[in-house]
Amino acid sequence: MRYESYFYHIMRGVCALILCLLTVFGRSEGLPEFNKAELQWIKNHPTIKFGYDPEWKPIEFLNEDGKHDGIAAEFLKIIADKTGLTFNPLSNVSWAQSVDSVRNGDAELLVCLAQNDDRDAFLNFTQTYISYPFVIVTKQDGDFVGDLDDLKGKTIAVPKGYAITQKLQEKYPHLNLILTKDIESALMYISIDKADATVGNLGVLSYYLSSGGYQTLKIAADTDLPKLNLKMGVGKEYPVLHSILDKTLSTISQSERMEILEKWGKVKYEHGVNMAKVWRVALISVAAVMLIIAMVVVWNRTLRKEIKLRKTAEMKLQKSLSQIQEQKAIIEIKNQEVTDSIKYAKRIQTAILPPKSSFEDAFKSAFVLYKPKDIVAGDFYWLQDKGDMVLFAAADCTGHGVPGAMVSVVCSNALNKVVNEMGIYDPGKLLDEVRNIVVERFEGSQNEIRDGMDISLAVYHKTRKSLEWAGAYNPLWIIKTDNNSLHEIKGDKQPIGKCDHMTPFQTHQLQLTEGDKLYLFTDGFADQFGGAKGKKIRSKVMKQLVEKYSHLNMTEQMSRLNDFFINWMGDLEQLDDVCVIGVEV
Repeated sequence: MRYESYFYHIMRGVCALILCLLTVFGRSEGLPEFNKAELQWIKNHPTIKFGYDPEWKPIEFLNEDGKHDGIAAEFLKIIADKTGLTFNPLSNVSWAQSVDSVRNGDAELLVCLAQNDDRDAFLNFTQTYISYPFVIVTKQDGDFVGDLDDLKGKTIAVPKGYAITQKLQEKYPHLNLILTKDIESALMYISIDKADATVGNLGVLSYYLSSGGYQTLKIAADTDLPKLNLKMGVGKEYPVLHSILDKTLSTISQSERMEILEKWGKVKYEHGVNMAKVWRVALISVAAVMLIIAMVVVWNRTLRKEIKLRKTAEMKLQKSLSQIQEQKAIIEIKNQEVTDSIKYAKRIQTAILPPKSSFEDAFKSAFVLYKPKDIVAGDFYWLQDKGDMVLFAAADCTGHGVPGAMVSVVCSNALNKVVNEMGIYDPGKLLDEVRNIVVERFEGSQNEIRDGMDISLAVYHKTRKSLEWAGAYNPLWIIKTDNNSLHEIKGDKQPIGKCDHMTPFQTHQLQLTEGDKLYLFTDGFADQFGGAKGKKIRSKVMKQLVEKYSHLNMTEQMSRLNDFFINWMGDLEQLDDVCVIGVEV
C-alpha cells in the first residue's frame, strides 16, 4: 500500500478521534437521574411529537416504509428506552413545515439541527450529540489536495442552498463553484469529470461514498471550516422536556455512539498512528529505492529504443489529430448551415404570428407570454380583429422545434381559412371545420399521421361584452371583477386532428363585465419541472399564481409569471413550449 494511503487513513483516524472526544466528553453510562418535576412531567406527557428532515441521509430521513430513520432516529430510540417517552413523528411534512410546527406549538421537538440566532428565538438546544468536520472529496487518481487552498483554479461542485455553499462563497470567494441540485449530483459531477471536487460534512459524504457506488472517489482532506454540530431543539415552552433530553443524552455511552456512527457512516476510525505500519512503509520505501537504482541500468539500455518508438507513435497521432480536426470543421459548417436554416424558419413563423401589440389594441389591456423551447415552436398565438368582434386563441401543436413548427403552420392557416374564407365565427363550429381541414391535409400522406393541436379559442363581442368560447383539451380561466375568484371552463377531451371518437365541439357563452380578466394557455407552463424537488409546477400552482397576481396590471402579471417560471426551472432544461395569453375586457 502506498504511503499516501497510510497518510489518508491516519488523517481519518485523527478526525474520528476528535469526533469521539466531542461526543464522549462529560458523559457517563447508565440511566439518567431525573428530579421529581421531570418524573412528573414524563408521567403527564408520555407522548412527544417531533419534526424532522425527510431527505437528509444518513442523519435523518424517511425510509421506503415511510418511517423516520437514520443516525438521529437511532439516538431517539435510546432516549425512548431510557425515559419511557413515546416519540411520534409528524406525518407528510417537509423540513420547513417541521420547523414551523415547533415554532407554532404543534410539536414539541426538532430531532436534529444546527443552532443559530434565528432558531434561538423559539428553541432551547441540547448538548451536541452528532458532530462532523467538513471534508473534501476528489477522484482517487486526482491531484494531491491537502486543504481548500489547493482547490484554487479547480472546479468545485456544491449543492445549491446548502449551508456549506454559503460558507465557501463567503470565506473563499476565489474558488470556482458550480451549483448542483443535491450532494449526489455533486458527486456525480466529479465521477464524470465535470468537477474536480466537492466539500461537505464527513457523515453525509461517507454514507454516499460507501453506499452510492462511487468507488472512484475518495475523501481527500479535512478543511479549516467550523464543524457541523448537531443538537436537539425543544420549544421554549417545554423547559422540563429540554432538561430531560439533555440529561439522557449525557448517559449515552461512547460505545453506543460509535456503534451508531459506524453503522451509518461506514468510516474506518483509527485512534492514533500505527507505528508498525509506518516502519513497514519506511522499509518498503528503502527497498524500492534500491530496486530503482538497480533498474536504472537496464532502463538506460532500452530508453533510446523506446524514444524512437514514441516519436513514431506521436507522428501517427498528429496525423490522426489533423484528420479529426478536418472532420470537426466539416461538422461545424454543416451544423451552422442547419442552424441558419432553422433561424430563417423562425423568421417565417414570426411573420405568421400576429404582433403582440394587436392584443393590446383589441382589449383594455393584455399580455402574451411566449417562450419557445427551441428556435422555432409548436405553440402559437392567434388573433383576428373583425371590428366589433375579436377572435383569439392559444394553441399547442404536436411536438416542438421544427416538427411542431410545421404542424403549427398547417393549423394556423386552417384557422385563417375558416374565418376569412368561410366566414364562420362560432367557436365550436370553427374548430369543427379546422379539424376537417387538418385531418384532410394529413390524410393525403402515404403514412398515417395523427398530429394536430390542442387549443383554447375565444370570440369576444365588444359592444355587448359577451364571450363565446370552445376548447380542445385546453381550458379557459376567468376572474370576475366583482369577486376576484378564478372560474375554469374545461375544453372538450378531443384534439384538433384525427382521433377515434370525433364529436362536434361545444360552444360556451358567457356575459362579461368591464374589468373581467380572461386567460388562455397551453400546457407548457404547468408541465415544467424544477423547484426544490425537481417536480412539475402543475395546474393547481399556476391557478394560485394567476389569482395572486390578478390585481396587478397585465404587464406586471406577465413579468411575475415569467420570473416564477425562470426561478422554478433553475438549472434544468425547459421541457416544452410556453404560451400564456391574458386579457382584460
